[in-house]
Amino acid sequence: MNQESDTQRSEGTAVLLLEYIYGSLFRPVPTMQRLAHDQPLGLAVLVQVSLAILSMGLTVVGSTFLGGLASPALLVAGSLLAVISSLMIWVTVTGVLQMLAEVLGGKGTGLLAVTGFAQLPFVFSPVAAVLGRAAGAGLDVALSLVLSLWVAMLYILAVRETHGLSTARALGTFALGATALFALLFALIFVVIALWQSLADTFSM
Repeated sequence: MNQESDTQRSEGTAVLLLEYIYGSLFRPVPTMQRLAHDQPLGLAVLVQVSLAILSMGLTVVGSTFLGGLASPALLVAGSLLAVISSLMIWVTVTGVLQMLAEVLGGKGTGLLAVTGFAQLPFVFSPVAAVLGRAAGAGLDVALSLVLSLWVAMLYILAVRETHGLSTARALGTFALGATALFALLFALIFVVIALWQSLADTFSM
């Protein structure tokens, strides 16, 4: 009886996950509303980990065609690094958006569970790359831009539905967050370059 109940629960979770995924991609507004209400953080983590592993796997396949198969140890290390970096970026981006949304009047919680589904359009990146190569230069860039705008739209909807903000305030939250994150990235790059130059000067003396 317990085994049957566990099986039914697992099947229900799988169906729910598929509904979230399909809805996030093709019915984003009602699905983001549902995610903001349900706050399925565990499923959001699963989506993020799966996207990271899928991205790593596709990279390996591409590198194999271009010039040899990587060692198993390198594959494992690369997969772990992809998962860890993906989770860190997800949490950091969502944390920044959460703080800015609160500054702009948002009252919601659980944004992390909603933004976990916002990067799903990037699952089509390999298709965009293949089409871009087949059709010539420029198309891959255009398709990548479309996917990025799609992801941005989902993030804006996630903020709006989680915090009950207007579309304009949700857009402002995303724009400020993107600006802050890019500024942080450039600052980190500058620091790394400065440290590298300092070390190079030290060892060259």
